[in-house]
Amino acid sequence: MVIVLASKSRRRIELLKQLGLDFIVIEPNIEEEIRRGDPRATVLINASKKAEAVRPISPDGSVIVGIDTVVVIDGEILGKPPSLNSNIEMLRRLNGRWHTVVSGVHVSRKDRSLVEEYTVETRVKFGSFSEREILAYASSLEGLDKAGGYAAQGLGAVLIEKIEGDFYNVVGLPIFSLMKTLERFGYDIFSSGLRKRI
Repeated sequence: MVIVLASKSRRRIELLKQLGLDFIVIEPNIEEEIRRGDPRATVLINASKKAEAVRPISPDGSVIVGIDTVVVIDGEILGKPPSLNSNIEMLRRLNGRWHTVVSGVHVSRKDRSLVEEYTVETRVKFGSFSEREILAYASSLEGLDKAGGYAAQGLGAVLIEKIEGDFYNVVGLPIFSLMKTLERFGYDIFSSGLRKRI
């Protein structure tokens, strides 16, 4: 069974490689949506769009995985900052406060004989930082292509005081729930991962 990751995210690719999964990457050519209202609907729509974009060119018999992640604070979705200034504004808004990271996951067989979609939520508390510290982090440019403007797996780890829920969801790949889903599609993560390590 071939797993197709419909993603441009280096973070997701690296995490799946670390697990030893047999997978290929096909980059979806879509515009991600950010809708007002329920962030769960937004991430599920985007995850499904990613999967649908690569379905026609995915191998027969493959299982397609599309994932989308956003940061939510005060009911508002923060996507990827389009500029350094917007990144700074996002960090100021998150500073010293709780926010929620929401991922939508779409997993389906190429022939759509089996489809599963769900969301995963993780609460994250930023520590309190000075303006100088916020500007210093933003100047690293690490957060420019990350939802919410920070990278939990990079230098942005120093911003995080507490996490409630799946840490890997904050990175953009809710590993536990995805692996359980792939098991239901017939993929044995332990045998595959172990083969890669022997």
